[in-house]
Formats: sequence, C-alpha cells, structure tokens
Amino acid sequence: MSALRSNVLFISAGILAFSAFPAAAQLIRWPDVANPDTKPVYDMARPDYDAPGIILGSFALKPSLSNSISYNDNIFASRIHKADDLVNATAEEFEFTSLWSRHYLDVDLRSDQQFYADHAREDANSYEAQLQGRVDISATSSFELDAIGAQLPEQRADLIAIKNGERPLYNQWEVAGTYLEKFDRLVEQFRLGINQIAFIYPEEVYQSHVDKIIGDRVSLDNGGALVPFLEVGYVRNDQIYHPSRQSFENLTGLAGVHAHISELLDAEFAAGVLRETYRNPDFHALVRPVVYGNLLWNVLPLTSVIASLFYDYSGVESFCNSGLVCQIGPEGNVEPVTDPHSAVGPLFQTHRSTLQKAGIQLSVEHEIWHDFLADAGVEYDHNLFDLNNLIDNYFVFNAGVRYLVNRYAELQVSYQHRDRLANLPNDFTFNTGPYIENIATLTIKVQL
Repeated sequence: MSALRSNVLFISAGILAFSAFPAAAQLIRWPDVANPDTKPVYDMARPDYDAPGIILGSFALKPSLSNSISYNDNIFASRIHKADDLVNATAEEFEFTSLWSRHYLDVDLRSDQQFYADHAREDANSYEAQLQGRVDISATSSFELDAIGAQLPEQRADLIAIKNGERPLYNQWEVAGTYLEKFDRLVEQFRLGINQIAFIYPEEVYQSHVDKIIGDRVSLDNGGALVPFLEVGYVRNDQIYHPSRQSFENLTGLAGVHAHISELLDAEFAAGVLRETYRNPDFHALVRPVVYGNLLWNVLPLTSVIASLFYDYSGVESFCNSGLVCQIGPEGNVEPVTDPHSAVGPLFQTHRSTLQKAGIQLSVEHEIWHDFLADAGVEYDHNLFDLNNLIDNYFVFNAGVRYLVNRYAELQVSYQHRDRLANLPNDFTFNTGPYIENIATLTIKVQL
C-alpha cells in the first residue's frame, strides 16, 4: 500500500478545514511461496563487486555508509513558493542476515540525515528498522513475520501534503504474520496485520490512524508457469481525529494470476471490487472496481524491464470545524461561508467524496559493462477528486548510472524530473497544486 496518509490541513481566513484520506484497497504483499530466483539486473549477484560482509557466527553483517549531494530547483513542490537549494544527505545501514540452512531471519537498521544549505527548517532525520523472519514448520507449511518501525518526515510533493510550516514528522509501525500451508496443488496463505501512523506534533494529530488487516489468498499451483488465485482482504481503519466521521472499513475481493519463469519472468495481475463503508451514517458505501499488476521481465541476460499499474478508489471526507459551513469556491478550494445567502455553491459541514487513482510505472535496468550499470524510468499518475472535480496528472522521469569501483565502494549519479498538472491550478485543498521539480544527485557509497 502506498504511503498516502490521512488528510491535509489548510488555513483560510482563520478557519480550519480538514480532509480525511482513507486508504484504498489494501493490496497485500504476500511472501514468496518459494525462494525468488528471478531478479532485476541491479539485484543480480556480482561476486567481484558485492560486499563480502562480516561473518558473525551464523549471521552475516553488511554495514554501509553513503553520502549524497543533490541540487533541487523546487524544494517546496510549488509553482507559487519556488526555492532551490543544495541538499546534503548521509545514510548509515546495518543488515544482519542469517546463514541457516532452515528458517530465515533478516534485520535491517537504517538512519538518514538531510541538511539543506539555505533552508534549515527543511532539515530532517529519519530512522527505520525492518525485520523479516520465517519459520519452516514442515515441508508444506511455514510462518513468516514482517515488521517495520520508522520515524519519517512528510514529503512536500505527496498527493496529500501539508503546504505551510515545518515538515511534519510521523512514526510508522507495521506488523504482519502470514501462515502458509500447501495442500497438494492448493496453496493457502492467511495474514493478520496492524499498521499505525502517529504524527509527533499535536497540530498534525488529525493525520494519525491505525489499520487492522485480515487477508486470505488461495492459489492453484499445478507446477506450471501460471498460478491463478483468489484473494480477499479486510481493513478496519480507526482515525484519531474525529473517529465518528473519518473511520471506515474496506473489503476487497480479487481474482488474478501469477506468472513465473525461472530467472526470466515474474508477474502478477489481479482485478476485483472494493467496498468501503464509513462510521459516519450520513455517507453511503463506496463500491468500485480495482485493478493491480506488476512485472519483472529479464528480456536479455543483462537487461530488465520492470513495470506496475493500478486503478483504485478511496473515500475523501472534507468538513468544517466549529459548526461552520463551507462551499467549493470558484478556484475549487474548500472555503468557509459566513453568510449562507451569499454562497455561490452547495453548502456543507461534512462531505464525503471519492478519489479515483490510476497509475503506471515502467523502468529499464541494464548492465553496460561488468562494473557500469544504468537505469531509466517513467511514471504517470492520474488522480480525480470529485469533491471539487480537481484532476491531478503527475509525470515523472528518472535516470541514473552506477559505477562499481570494487567490493567496497560505488558511485551513483541520478536525475529526476517531476511535473504535476492540475485543471484547477489555484486549488490547494489537498496539496501544493501544480509544480515542476528537477533533482540531480551524486552519491558515494562504501560498504563492508
């Protein structure tokens, strides 16, 4: 599930208006039934350049340190408040991986620091810990535990993001347990999970929420390249701010197929229906189609094509505080109304609308020489907020190269172009509006 979190706060004439952003259909990232043997070019083994690691008994420790310098010509992702800056970022990472013949455990610890040369208020630190463990109960059953804990800064360019003041910090926790059982050709996977987003500062508490997740997938594996499956997912979302208005429940049913050809292809496509219901009795259930897909195709031994697509929906709630009423203004913004007789549009105190989201990503990775790699990719996202008929079209192009110096060091150069277009360019209800941003980065990484 994407990191789109609940809500945006914007201030107009001293009045606070809020928008709740429920999560869309929760697409579960199921653990692999077997050890994956199809990898993109960047992840393929290179014995002459891969870090050797440090053997500590039955574990391998792989520490790394990186430093990057970026030039960003629009750090606030805004066409109105444009500012460029140099950003220095350092990162430290420690990964512990088990060397057991049975079972598996991987722990990854990472911290990042961002320093802006001329805009110190944008400085931010992030911390992240990931755990993945698997217990092989028998030849046909296993249990996997996945967990993430992190403290992260909100990104200015998010689909729904704060537009004023310092970058908010939030804590993110995700824990999921998955049980797998093989019954001859049938493969059963059952998952329980809980996710929490908790914003640290009191003024951002309206974005905090907890998701409780139940999922089940049944696959038919005949030993061939195609494995059809049926999947159902349930999410209960509890919002911290106005839970009686913002909290919701999602039920998603999907049918799909997974395709796998060893070392050549790994792909999955699923389509189904999302039903979202709300604790607020004034809102009717949202029922919409959803589609998801991803592709990894090694078209040549040293060239990988990676793609993904999605089409889904979520509910978006906007409302006015303190008993005030709002309208959609001429520019598309949610505006408070002090005199109802002067309103030019329908009035509301709380309003449920729909966000339609569609997107596609395509990238290519290629090994030019044994120590020189390159990648390039494009992304397109289409977002329709029917509260005010706002349409955001988001285009991204990125390219990069990696030079593998030796087993202990590498150099990276990357470029990214971002362009968000909007049919209502002066509407800032949900985000910073249309903008163009260019980022060029040079990174040095050392590892053991």
